[in-house]
Amino acid sequence: LGVRYAISKTNNHLSDLSYSSKALVDANRTFDALILSLEAAQQLQKSLGVNPETETRVVTALQQAVYGVRERNRLKGHRDWVSSVSFSPDGELIASGSRDKTIKLWRKDGTLLKSFRGHRAGIQSVSFSQDGQMLASGSEDKTVKLWRKDGSLVMTLDGPDGHTKTVHCVRFSPDRQMIASASEDKTVKLWSKDGVLLHTLTGHSDSVLGVSISANGQLIASTSKDKTIKLWRSDGTLLKTWQAHTQPVVSVSFSPDGKTIASASTDNTVKLWQTDGTLIDTLEGHRNWVLDVSFSSDGKRLATASADHTIKLWNTDGELIETLAGHSEMVVDVSFSPDNKTIASASVDKTIRLWASDGGILAPIRHNQTVRSVSFSPDGEMIATASADNTIQLLSRKDRSRKAFLAHGEALTGISFSPDSKIMASASEDKTVKLWNLDGSLLHTLEGHQDKVWGVSFSPDSKLIASASADKTVKLWDLDGTLVKTLEGHQDQVWGVSFSPDSKQIASASNDGTVKLWNRNGKLLNTLKEHNDAVNWVSFSPDGEMIASASSDGTVKLWNRDGKLLNTLKGHNGAVNWVSFSPDGTLIASASGDTTVNLWSRDGHLINTFKGHNDSVFGVSFSPDGKWLASASKDKTVILWNLDVDYLLQRGCSWLYDYWHHNREGQRDKLCGFSL
Repeated sequence: LGVRYAISKTNNHLSDLSYSSKALVDANRTFDALILSLEAAQQLQKSLGVNPETETRVVTALQQAVYGVRERNRLKGHRDWVSSVSFSPDGELIASGSRDKTIKLWRKDGTLLKSFRGHRAGIQSVSFSQDGQMLASGSEDKTVKLWRKDGSLVMTLDGPDGHTKTVHCVRFSPDRQMIASASEDKTVKLWSKDGVLLHTLTGHSDSVLGVSISANGQLIASTSKDKTIKLWRSDGTLLKTWQAHTQPVVSVSFSPDGKTIASASTDNTVKLWQTDGTLIDTLEGHRNWVLDVSFSSDGKRLATASADHTIKLWNTDGELIETLAGHSEMVVDVSFSPDNKTIASASVDKTIRLWASDGGILAPIRHNQTVRSVSFSPDGEMIATASADNTIQLLSRKDRSRKAFLAHGEALTGISFSPDSKIMASASEDKTVKLWNLDGSLLHTLEGHQDKVWGVSFSPDSKLIASASADKTVKLWDLDGTLVKTLEGHQDQVWGVSFSPDSKQIASASNDGTVKLWNRNGKLLNTLKEHNDAVNWVSFSPDGEMIASASSDGTVKLWNRDGKLLNTLKGHNGAVNWVSFSPDGTLIASASGDTTVNLWSRDGHLINTFKGHNDSVFGVSFSPDGKWLASASKDKTVILWNLDVDYLLQRGCSWLYDYWHHNREGQRDKLCGFSL
């Protein structure tokens, strides 16, 4: 009895820690969540008698915290909001400018090296020269100042040639010979590095808020409260003006190749433009003003800073990668380190925060259209994805190499591996199933369906392939492509089909709201009718004793092999599109139109909700070792979720050590077996 009580107490304690960690993640307190989840995971490894459900709670809480924790350091010292942040070209130094009238110079590890004083009002902008030897600052005191990095003032650009109102932005040209300054006085001024005024660019009808110089130094872009972007030659000639946003344009940035201009506005959007003013894309997602935009040095990503307290990372094709939350006030400036591994953000909350720019343990697999299906090979070596962009992508888990090939003339809907992992079957809206070698060579095309094929599965004994179609039938095929049998009985299109582990039964899921069970000779054994809407997928448990069905009624239902309803899993806020058992049969994963993946215990308890997709999730698959979960989504990505507790512990502890090593105010205790 005492042992049973101790085990129960351990399970409850670990569950409590995991619940608390997840609550902290939801509150954007990911650092605190990491501490709690690491504590729980370390206790898990020392504990006996922990049940599978509790173990999974602990691992998924740790997974969420490790994926979510991104802040590497927090630089505190300014007494008022931080308006600007800039990395030195070698990435070793960070300069920040604040409304407290100071510039601060920091090492990248967060050590404060120097405070520059000299401005008589708040600082709006700081910028390093390309050789890293000088800093330019623009201020509300109407001046531009040039500084050596030791803090000594080189010169002040003011007087008769100077600005007459606040200087909002300063930038060095790539060759270090020129400085551009943008001001509330409606002008951009170009200065030589010796402080001589070269040109005053006039034409904006309101405050100029941003300025950027192209990498070759030939073009200058300016943005204004007048809602326009102006493009100039470096000699001051105006080339083009265009109406860019419906509200003031606060920030502008050239891509490293000089071909794209990004603009940020208080209309809550970022826009990407060709240099002739042609709109390429509009990035929408921030819930308040966008106050800065910055390209990574490789030109592949954009970072945006917003009054909604967040930083967002985007691909240059306009896809949102992720959102970094943690600041308690507006984020007004953002900058990539030269190696693109760190992002610095400046905020009204008086802090500069340094973030790891790549938080995903494995970057998402990206397609050009909806990803309909994802599958691990039974040997665990490969991941295959099927997309509406007509392609299959193959990812090697070992070396992360990827291969993509055009598979069908229309959208793919399903992908499945043969039990020996040597053949793939793909289903498509072109009414066919195709069999492929892993090198992308076509083996057979299975023709016979009269409408779109929605799903495909191999029998575990490798003798049959089953396909589900909008023509209301399931077809069984030999591996050489010969049609063996057509199963008729559904009243509407069939969305999915699966074999039992012993290959003796086939389950089909249909838009008619039923699951049908058949023997492999095509005889109908049973019809399961408890769902209130379309059944989108059906799976057998590894032991063959349980069947799970996913439905547009928002539920997963669990049945025994005879068709008796055992349980209904409620927790999604949209259609459930897919359901899958873990290899050991203890867990069930469901994919939903509510953009989440839910993880359930076999007895129906909701253990965790994975949030990471931006649109409906259509497919979900466990790796054969149960340490990974892959989800396929309408947002054009597949996310790989790591459930390996040893790996997550190592990564979480490594992150924690790095944070405590750099953050002088970080708490220190014996977690992870070290203290500082």
